Amino acid sequence: MDLTIPPSRLLEQSLDYPGTFALKSAALTDGELKDLASTQDVKISEIRAPLSLITPPTLFFFASVHGASLYSLNLQNTKIDGPMLQSLSELLPNLRSLSLQYLHDISDSHVRDVVVKCTQLHEIHFSQNRKLSKNLFFFLLSQSRSFSVISLDLANNFPMPDNFVFSASIKELLLIGPAFNDQDSLVFSKAHPDKLELSLTKFKSEGIRELLVNCEHSQHVITIIINELFQKRLKELHKNLLTVHSTRLFEFKKEPTSLTIILKPLKLIEFGI
Repeated sequence: MDLTIPPSRLLEQSLDYPGTFALKSAALTDGELKDLASTQDVKISEIRAPLSLITPPTLFFFASVHGASLYSLNLQNTKIDGPMLQSLSELLPNLRSLSLQYLHDISDSHVRDVVVKCTQLHEIHFSQNRKLSKNLFFFLLSQSRSFSVISLDLANNFPMPDNFVFSASIKELLLIGPAFNDQDSLVFSKAHPDKLELSLTKFKSEGIRELLVNCEHSQHVITIIINELFQKRLKELHKNLLTVHSTRLFEFKKEPTSLTIILKPLKLIEFGI
């Protein structure tokens, strides 16, 4: 391979994508990505590296060559706006993982369009996106598809739509920001994620208690992680939750800035698991 990128920047892919490569752990330049785009005999399945130095024309050129084999794309802090994101998604038919942190010019409608077009997309990350609202959260949960990870940091709060129907299957749900609060505990329990991570910023102990009760009838192990910088609030929460009566076994793991709650269903408790 005659590339300007050092060989260590191209890592052999996992067994899931044999014969392909992943770029990661370094900031790519326009020149480096152009070289990759011109090298058609090298299949790139993942771009985990930050693309903040890449101009949109270069990114589109790369996607026009490698888009069909690209499964994971990190657009964090790039110059991509909403219409560009929509156009780019048309070149990524097999995309499975997408990171959109720090993109301030994308809206709910742009992301909805990407989710609809990229039918294999099952892992999506948002953070510090000024124009994204909680309506996007409800849209994702209404999709009849499986997500392995949804990570959301939303500032704009909206109530649950009256016609909302929960349809998605979610393995891991990570939520922070002021948009999520006690009123969402029932929605979280309907998601039945294996792992739920929350910020306690807008949550009170009553909301967490309700969440545990709502999750009581789930048939698998659920891990709930509550993040909170103030140890006093974590201590009070822990004390409050110890009084919850349930048919499930609660295990608590307390760290300086987090409280992990592991819920086991009754059938596992009966077998001593």
